[in-house]
Amino acid sequence: MLFLIKSVGLALAYLAAAKIGLIFGTVSNSATIFWPPGGIALAAVILGGIRYLPAVFVGAYLSAVMVDAPLVFAIGSSIGNALETFLWVILVSRFNKVDLSLTRTNDFFGLIAFGAAIPAIASATFGPLTLMASGLIEPSVLTDIMWRWWRADGLGIVFFTPLILLFAKQRSLIPKKTQHFQEWLAIWVCAIAAGQIVLLGWRPLGLTFEQPPQLGWLFGLIIWAGLRTGRRNTVLIQFMFLAQALISAYSHTGYFMDEITQYGLANFWMFAMILATGGTSIAILGTSQLLSAESIKHQAQFDFLTNLPNRPLFYDRFGQLLAMAKRHGNKFSVIFIDLDKFKPVNDTLCHHMGDRVLASVATRLPS
Repeated sequence: MLFLIKSVGLALAYLAAAKIGLIFGTVSNSATIFWPPGGIALAAVILGGIRYLPAVFVGAYLSAVMVDAPLVFAIGSSIGNALETFLWVILVSRFNKVDLSLTRTNDFFGLIAFGAAIPAIASATFGPLTLMASGLIEPSVLTDIMWRWWRADGLGIVFFTPLILLFAKQRSLIPKKTQHFQEWLAIWVCAIAAGQIVLLGWRPLGLTFEQPPQLGWLFGLIIWAGLRTGRRNTVLIQFMFLAQALISAYSHTGYFMDEITQYGLANFWMFAMILATGGTSIAILGTSQLLSAESIKHQAQFDFLTNLPNRPLFYDRFGQLLAMAKRHGNKFSVIFIDLDKFKPVNDTLCHHMGDRVLASVATRLPS
């Protein structure tokens, strides 16, 4: 029953994302420049398994029916989208092992290659061919439509799949420590303002510039966010910038108001891909450095075997408690715990078994 509910939810999420893509991703009656359902479908199959492929097919079919597409195209595009997602499973299982926690840049680029670049060829083949079979496009534009279809699917996967994977098991986006929260807030305020100014032409209080604001403003903020606030926060800011860019193209205002209608999709696609791949890569590297620093600090203060506080940390905390007790006239207790007959365990069963005993006892102590 739960699986059925999740499948229906996935199909509806696919349909809703398709509606958003069709509204904001279709510019001047051209092919869609951004297709988010592909990223949602891939994340669902990654997290839940290939049993969700029928829900992907149904979602894709309903998306085609929603725009009154011919039956041939509806079935063909649905097969292409489901096959695109299934190919990821085949490619990863045979050629590459991707750590879905995305703690290394190799895992992120493996996800792009095996999740977006190669599988999207299936969707970009079935969809345009069935469009032509339905008489909706001429053979002369088939190659161009395939190329645009592939880029739109790739963008949807590169933006949405890492975002969903990174938030699948996250606890809280907002940092608890005051200094971290202040930096987090500053980054978001600057990012929102910069996106409005650069991409949508916002000029607060009549502010003017000698030179038009450039995209470098946004990439500088992405680097700041990636190095200081981690992966989840960075992919959210990237997605916000992408949304602002799509609104710019859709409403014909700001930075991308003429790019797509006059110069095609290349500039927009390149901006979006660099934004997604560059920002997430920097965030992964920044997170790795932070984790390494925390690991070194932890190893200096905790025992490697039992993960209990070591002697230097005990002396530090004991000194703090003693100073507070003297200052306020309070008392505190120190408990000494010893293991009876531990030496015979080491002598008769070897040190490895003694280590297991210590580790087991450590897990029984209250934290």
